[in-house]
Amino acid sequence: MLPAREITIRPLTEADAAAVSALHQDVLDGEFIARCGSGFRRCYHRAWADSADAIALVAQGSGGQMIGVLLGAVNPATHYRTMLRRHGLALGFWLLVGAVTDPRFALELLATRLVRYARGVLRILVLRQPGQAGGAAGEVTHLMVRREAQREGAGTALLEAARNLGQQAGLDELMLVTSLDGGGAQRFYEHLGWEPTGECVSRSGEKFLGYRLRLNA
Repeated sequence: MLPAREITIRPLTEADAAAVSALHQDVLDGEFIARCGSGFRRCYHRAWADSADAIALVAQGSGGQMIGVLLGAVNPATHYRTMLRRHGLALGFWLLVGAVTDPRFALELLATRLVRYARGVLRILVLRQPGQAGGAAGEVTHLMVRREAQREGAGTALLEAARNLGQQAGLDELMLVTSLDGGGAQRFYEHLGWEPTGECVSRSGEKFLGYRLRLNA
């Protein structure tokens, strides 16, 4: 068991991409991104580390091992625009590789994601949105903690660090979503002060339960 006092939080770096990719596949194996292939995931996580508007954090133990990762953004619109402009071609390439090498993934991509993703990319790249001012909402998109290290404080430490970054950025609130049947996750977020906001649909089309953390309360 790893005591919470031995957990430290640091920024995610591009050198962490392979380790985060493996953690993502292990912890969030039911998520679409986990099925996109290791090349796509490594590129995806490098893109988060490369964005100035991202919240990209690693929780590590006393021996330096990665035990958890949090991804989010203080300015989601500019973060995703930066991510696509700097890494969009590479992400598209690895998505294509995944589709070519796995017919089942190709069918899933064509049937459930391709049109939505294309519209989302056009919306981000073509419809220029102004930079976010203070008082807007940031988001947490992924919280991943190694299964053997869960309930030892890493998730709490990562969310607290994200809260601090949101406050420093002048945000009013952070948003996140979790599975509709994730009772344990829901209790965890509510224990930390997150408020349920009702059902919502993610950028990739899945239904989730939304949560809000007020930063000025």
